[in-house]
Amino acid sequence: VEIPPDQWGSLKKYNDIVLKTERLENSHVLQFNMNDTVLADKKLRHAMSLAIDRKALIDALWKGETYAPNGHQLPSFGAMYVKDNPGYDYNPELAKKLVAESGYKGQEISYRLIPNYYLYNVEAAQIIQEMWRAVGINARIDFVESFNEVRKPGAQVFAWSNTYRVPDPTGSILALWGPDTENQTGWKFYGASEAFNTAARELQAESDEAKRKAIFARLLTAFQDDMPMTMLYNPVTGYAMKKTINWTPYSQYYMDFRPSNFSIAAK
Repeated sequence: VEIPPDQWGSLKKYNDIVLKTERLENSHVLQFNMNDTVLADKKLRHAMSLAIDRKALIDALWKGETYAPNGHQLPSFGAMYVKDNPGYDYNPELAKKLVAESGYKGQEISYRLIPNYYLYNVEAAQIIQEMWRAVGINARIDFVESFNEVRKPGAQVFAWSNTYRVPDPTGSILALWGPDTENQTGWKFYGASEAFNTAARELQAESDEAKRKAIFARLLTAFQDDMPMTMLYNPVTGYAMKKTINWTPYSQYYMDFRPSNFSIAAK
């Protein structure tokens, strides 16, 4: 499992092996500590997001085989999916303008990550560091050993991932960023706007589908305006197995070996 894209081509040459890939219902993100004195400036956070060329990352790291979601949602949300939500744009010229308008004075910003915890997270960090440099943002990559260290005092930017455990906002954005989450009440890295928290509480209480979708659209807009994080892409997991094995991987982080999804063909 976790066969990286640079090995896909080699594995496909074997006659007795099959390679299966699956885009996960999980997004690699960068979280911004909004309580940090430098990153408290919303214009700077927006500039850091706008400076990231996600297509370039996907092409370089994932052979173009995945995508960046348009906001904290997935098409699997069905009727709740806000198709026209703009998501996280790439606009380096606007990023430069926002950097100039912000209070940023060129301070070195710490970008913390656990090396190789996420596939290609080191390579992504090095590319993003240069993208930020191109718009006037000075970042330093700091390797740490655990998420306890990632969130220790002095945290500014750090690599994380968000999983969509249920195909609905209640199983994703509200579970990770809502009013009662660690992000707001524990670590307190997310100083949410009233617009976000009001929409979050309304969404949790509403049962009408059409009304819920309208509230969710407001919540996504507020969340992206707050910019407590920016999305990079959804990773791809590769699985290599003998051709005699009949098994289908899922987009969630579990491997189903029940008889309905797993069998071994007779030789």
